[in-house]
Amino acid sequence: ATQLKAMYALSERAALDAAASIVVECRRAAEELQLSRATAMQRWEQRLRNGRELNDTSLGLSVSGRPRAGGRKPGEGETVRIAWRPHEPHEVGPSAQQRYVDEELQVELWSGHYSQLRGAYEGFGHDMRLLHCRLFALVSRYSALAADKSAFQAALPRPMMRLLKERWGVTHECYASPLNRCLATFGSVFDDTDKWFGSSGSFYAFRPVSGCYEANPPFDTSSVQACFRHVGALLGASDEPLCFVVVVPEMDMSSSLARAFACAKPFLRHHEVAKVSEHAYLMGLQHQRTGHGERYWHPVKNSMLYFFQNRLGAESYPVTADFVAELIQAFKAVD
Repeated sequence: ATQLKAMYALSERAALDAAASIVVECRRAAEELQLSRATAMQRWEQRLRNGRELNDTSLGLSVSGRPRAGGRKPGEGETVRIAWRPHEPHEVGPSAQQRYVDEELQVELWSGHYSQLRGAYEGFGHDMRLLHCRLFALVSRYSALAADKSAFQAALPRPMMRLLKERWGVTHECYASPLNRCLATFGSVFDDTDKWFGSSGSFYAFRPVSGCYEANPPFDTSSVQACFRHVGALLGASDEPLCFVVVVPEMDMSSSLARAFACAKPFLRHHEVAKVSEHAYLMGLQHQRTGHGERYWHPVKNSMLYFFQNRLGAESYPVTADFVAELIQAFKAVD
């Protein structure tokens, strides 16, 4: 209710009513999902007992379009469409049969992204017979959250990520997804769908004791608070060189956010402001065409770069004026 009141300028009563309605709807949706899941599980248990094989084809998945053969960036060229027909004709009653037979759900990706995801999946040695159902689940999960812009959090520009990797050996993104990751390893919010494509899981279950990491959390207050708290806890627990470069929008450091920031503040070595008109983020929806095909998003407020380090981290990863200036310059880049 507090967040609704602040975001939409609602009265106390209206915010409480809206929050209560959301809770009721979420419970109803959860019950419906649980029932649907149980029904599907029963159906497939029976199919497997009857000798049916579990694979993309038997699950109703089909693929059309051409995977990227090379020579194009992931966000260019042809697309690949994955379709799912969730019901078979004999599984529904006659009155509903035509409606269900005609039902087909689809997701679409740039062919370059499809090839990257397929390569990651295959590289980890997963069952290729289930590639498309797992890829469909992955894209559908994130698409379901698209109405909330934090679901597809904007990413740092590629030149900025390359600079962090080359200078400080950063190889892990604390907040990403298989659809927008840049570095070799990354954490993400949905372990069940993302693990097949290389995710190490939630940042809040991540316990590094050394190294340097990039953290660009979703731009909502709760996520930024949790980021500050976890970064502070990790740095306080480590006796080895440890560093986090945290990039967030400039936010009102009041009440709960200030308390969360205080957890990491003892380790703050430097902070820098990227001015509103002088930096851009890479779109989170990189795997598909959006709007007029824009790849970059220009924020309407400043962004903050925080360099949090323990004592040994500050020695191993010195924050120099020249390096900070290069990062700010790379924040402007459009590759």
